Amino acid sequence: MASVGPLLLMSYILISTVTISTSEIQSAHENAFLKKLKENKEKLTSALASGLKKTEDIKNVGGTCQTLIKDIGELMKGLSDDSSDIFKVAQSMVNVVPVVGSVFSLIMTLVIVIDNHANDKSLLKDIKEEFDRLDAKLDQYHMEQKWNIWAAGVYHKPELDIRLAWTEYKTLLGSLAGAKDDVEKKKHKQSFIEAYSKYEKAPREMGELLKKTGKSFINNLGDELAEHVKCHEKEILEYTFLILTLIIKGNMMNEYYYTLKDIESKARDDEMMNNVYEAMTAMFDIQKRCIANSMTYVLQDVKPLIDKSEKRDILAKEVWSFLQETYDRYDWMVVAFITKNSNHKIFKTLNKHVLTGFHNVSTQRITVAVARQVKGTHSKAQEVSKAIESCFRQKVPCYKVAETLSACAQEVKGIPGIPVSKTYTAVHAYTDKDNPHQSIEAQEANPPPKKPSAQTPYIYTGDCAGSGKFVVLIKSDKEMTEKDPCSKMDCGEKKRRGTCIPIEDMSLAMCQCNYRHYGQYCENDIDDYRKKLETEAATYRNIIIVKDSRVKNRK
Repeated sequence: MASVGPLLLMSYILISTVTISTSEIQSAHENAFLKKLKENKEKLTSALASGLKKTEDIKNVGGTCQTLIKDIGELMKGLSDDSSDIFKVAQSMVNVVPVVGSVFSLIMTLVIVIDNHANDKSLLKDIKEEFDRLDAKLDQYHMEQKWNIWAAGVYHKPELDIRLAWTEYKTLLGSLAGAKDDVEKKKHKQSFIEAYSKYEKAPREMGELLKKTGKSFINNLGDELAEHVKCHEKEILEYTFLILTLIIKGNMMNEYYYTLKDIESKARDDEMMNNVYEAMTAMFDIQKRCIANSMTYVLQDVKPLIDKSEKRDILAKEVWSFLQETYDRYDWMVVAFITKNSNHKIFKTLNKHVLTGFHNVSTQRITVAVARQVKGTHSKAQEVSKAIESCFRQKVPCYKVAETLSACAQEVKGIPGIPVSKTYTAVHAYTDKDNPHQSIEAQEANPPPKKPSAQTPYIYTGDCAGSGKFVVLIKSDKEMTEKDPCSKMDCGEKKRRGTCIPIEDMSLAMCQCNYRHYGQYCENDIDDYRKKLETEAATYRNIIIVKDSRVKNRK
């Protein structure tokens, strides 16, 4: 499938080159067209929404796009000559680009024609919004297809080879256990040597794919993985363990293969050891980069979740639940609001929502703002709450709340040298105090809860001048007081298991493990894992022995 962006740009350029006439003679046709569009508004937006639900199935994508092409063609009958020319340009692209690209061209035709001819832009907003959502969904679909193509080819081959070889290896061990004499054992060993020779390079290939750099026709497996799972840490860790398992299994079989062929050497051992270490180092770098750039993927994840048909408080809750589950090392705060009501740059008093410390994801009508902080204990919440309170001896308008907090020199009692400005992550001020449209599971710091929980985040809620309220998300102790995120993280440095590495500009750190150790805190030893794999093979061998003895006893 062709990339969405270039197709959209190309269609826009081609369509835009056609001059749209606005003469009085044509106006009757255009008004009739716009009337027909409005009459078919639900049909068109329903078709687009249907496309959103079906993008995971390529057959349905094609069918949905063809239906849309037909619908748009019907709607554009009776257009003025120039507008019909636009349609013809877009329609001609159906034979040039894939079906998804051609439907983008036709939708863009609608957007341009309506934008130039309609005074009422509500229909345009609807179509643009549905188009944006479809665009995001198809971008995601395109990325998944790209991954599937690569994974089915270059990346899948060494994995499949190692899995097949492991079956051969276990079969050999079982055959050796059941062999009648040395002649039969020798026969089985020779058979394994011949069968395994084509798999011997698989673990090296897996390691090389992780180290691909510079110009190459082969993509870097680690980078592709990161894009494929959108840097979701849980999945990165699962793939890390999968890769580790495959390479260790491959190395175990190679050691045995080299012994059978009598070609073992220190150089081969060193190569296998380095392959494991370099693969784990590559995956560590990927995970570190993913954490540092995770907000990019967060915003990509949020956009397809925005649905204007949902109530904004429900939308905020759904986005919050997704983020809590997917990016669970953080506490999240989410606000959903109508874009135009809180997008004033000059007349800030008109904004119904004033947000500081948030990242915005906007559609034509709805914006979802997200803020996060690293999870941790919250033993200082009450002291922070009192310090914040002292900053507002006089109430200020909602749009000045964040500015007032930032300028407040009040220090927090019990935390020397920490001013109020260093104690919170995000501020949400809203003029409609009954409808904050925000989602966060936090305890109110003032007054303190009857049953406080050290791991639950805290908020401070205050009143704006006139009307409205504001909410301050209080940082965890870790983010407020820990200058070095490695200070309380045990990576086994004393036992030489690993080293703690801080992540720049974040109150987070990771363990970079030394060779033979792996895991979140380098708590696991590769040798222990090798023993587990050997036990797996030995168990299979023992099953063969038991079966063989039963057969002999029956005779």
